[in-house]
Amino acid sequence: MRARASKPGLTQRDRVRLAILANQLATPGLGSWWMGHRRAGAGQFTLALAGFLLVLWWFGEMIAGAWRAAGSMEGESFHVPNLARLKCGFVLFGLAWLWSGWTSLCMWRAVRREAPESQAPLRADVPPFQDQPPVL
Repeated sequence: MRARASKPGLTQRDRVRLAILANQLATPGLGSWWMGHRRAGAGQFTLALAGFLLVLWWFGEMIAGAWRAAGSMEGESFHVPNLARLKCGFVLFGLAWLWSGWTSLCMWRAVRREAPESQAPLRADVPPFQDQPPVL
């Protein structure tokens, strides 16, 4: 992992957490790219985009077929488009998501092996947890 200057207030562990969230909840490959894993991030994003476009293509065909069937005066029946394109799109996106999950796990393990300075508290004025609850 490349050493980069991070924003003030964000530790390396915080940056990795944000990258993992981006990888798993937003777009596969985006967090990997942010953390310097350019090839893996580009590959994950490309797979995810190809899968998304295939699903979008299938959905567009389904909407167009339903529109034609609804506007037909002869009572044309609605035919569901070929499901192979939909399945292929889901498989490609799923592979990208799993690959980004593996990259996220590797990033998390790498940051855990680093020096304890990356585990500094977010705010220095907050004392650590004590045995007694605070008095109100």
